[in-house]
Amino acid sequence: MKLNCTISLLVTLVLVLCGTVHADEIADETEIEEIHVTIEPSFVKYTHVVSAVKMFSSPTDVLKPISSLAFDNSLGQIRSRGAEANHLGVQIDGYDIADPVSDFNFATISCTGIDLLHFSATPGSGSIGGVINLESISELHRSLNLAYGTAGNQSHFTYGIDKHNFSISRKNWEGIDILDDGDLDGIEHVVGHYHFAGSKWQSTIRYATITQGYDRGRAEIEQGLVGVNGELLDRLTVRLSTSLNRATWFESFNNNTTGTRTKLSLSSPVWNWFTLELDQVYDINESVVRGEPTRKPIGVNYLRAKYEQTHQKLSWNASLTRIDSTQDEPILSKSMQVAWLAQGLSAVESQLTIYLEFDHQTIAFPSMIDRYGWGQKWLPNPDVKPERGTGISFGAKYSTTASTIQATRFTTRLRDKISFGRNLSENVDYGRNRGFELLWKQSWNRQISTNFAYSRINSEARAGVDQPYQQTERRPKDILAGTVSYAAASITSNLTFRWVDEAIDACWRGCVTLDAYLVVDGVISYRWNDVIETSFEVFNLLDETYYQVHRYNTPGRQFSLGVSLLLGNR
Repeated sequence: MKLNCTISLLVTLVLVLCGTVHADEIADETEIEEIHVTIEPSFVKYTHVVSAVKMFSSPTDVLKPISSLAFDNSLGQIRSRGAEANHLGVQIDGYDIADPVSDFNFATISCTGIDLLHFSATPGSGSIGGVINLESISELHRSLNLAYGTAGNQSHFTYGIDKHNFSISRKNWEGIDILDDGDLDGIEHVVGHYHFAGSKWQSTIRYATITQGYDRGRAEIEQGLVGVNGELLDRLTVRLSTSLNRATWFESFNNNTTGTRTKLSLSSPVWNWFTLELDQVYDINESVVRGEPTRKPIGVNYLRAKYEQTHQKLSWNASLTRIDSTQDEPILSKSMQVAWLAQGLSAVESQLTIYLEFDHQTIAFPSMIDRYGWGQKWLPNPDVKPERGTGISFGAKYSTTASTIQATRFTTRLRDKISFGRNLSENVDYGRNRGFELLWKQSWNRQISTNFAYSRINSEARAGVDQPYQQTERRPKDILAGTVSYAAASITSNLTFRWVDEAIDACWRGCVTLDAYLVVDGVISYRWNDVIETSFEVFNLLDETYYQVHRYNTPGRQFSLGVSLLLGNR
């Protein structure tokens, strides 16, 4: 009975709050300002359009329609296809910004200055769990966005002139009492973002200060990024960046950490089908281990040879990478992709792509916490080895001008998987993540479109060759996500839902099962004229009580009202 009522309510909401269409289809009528999800898979890659006017705009909110991603607690961890949080690479404009000290905290990053969000799910992107890349705004426009709601408030200003874009924002999310102990799990962002988009050279500068309340304390966090890339002599591509992630903890069991990453990348074609690349990475990690400040510099270089060719309907590429760390033995990583493309099958503008990708020895290095400990309880273990992943993905995608259907089967096996046991990090024998993904995107007409995604994931690990595989904690097996969208001359609306199956958690004294849950978000925007647009957003429309981690509450129903002032496009 409860399920029937829920389905009836969802059907009613779909009829009232329909969701996303392609911006190019309505560009002559209006511009969608809230987050507008458009999944454009190329093999197993996805692209989402982002806008900072949305009250809850953060990478975790934008990524909800991707069913292969699972979200953890207020730390903002994201796991791809059942992998660990540290297996996911994080970049802005292709520059590394991930925390080299520990797992990256997605709650501390905002979408300020970001226009597109790309997600590549396969190890061939450079990380075992894939890579998320946030791309800067390049279109010149000027706007002021203000939003206020039951969860807090935010203001955002964007100014574009010539080839320069500036974005400044402040967001204050009051949060909730996740442990029922009186501490609010809130967060406040103050972010400045600058991007220069020249014809041959581009650069990005970003700085953010974040105050995060968590568990029994709070943290003050700094994030910084300076990056530049371009071409020399029309043959040598240069990319240089430095990023900072510093956390100062108060009234908490955690300790202060600082991680900086400096990266130089060089790429040059040798022939039309052969390219050489060199990545030189230098990390400086600082933390407090058993009351003593610890500072560890780590250098890693990646020497890569890439081969790519196309013949008629068949294309293939391969890469060979030597990974040499100052702390580990050299490792040889391999990647290969093959695709067959046929056009004009059942429709004139249709195409079918059948693809295969294989990756071997993709590396996830131990974090500083894994190797050198953290605080009083996480003890050092300098003998921890890097994790090595081998993955294979194959599938097919059929697309027309109005629809796209894609199915992907994937398997990733981990060797020397890092696990936390006996107060320290240690390597276990094997881990494996298997499953499949289904995607369906449909544009019904110029106003209505839908996107649906389903993932079936089985994540397991074992401690030794003679030990059985056990299901990994906090890994739901089934995730169903989707959006329904509507756009007209003055009104745009978006309904997003995400259903997550039950998962096991807290297996220290017998496992606890986290119940399945359904979360629905909706937003309606109305453009009054060429200058003013208002938006009304509902987060967790059904007021669902759910847990992504045992004992950690998640927000109930929340509302926000936003106003956008377009100050003149250039």
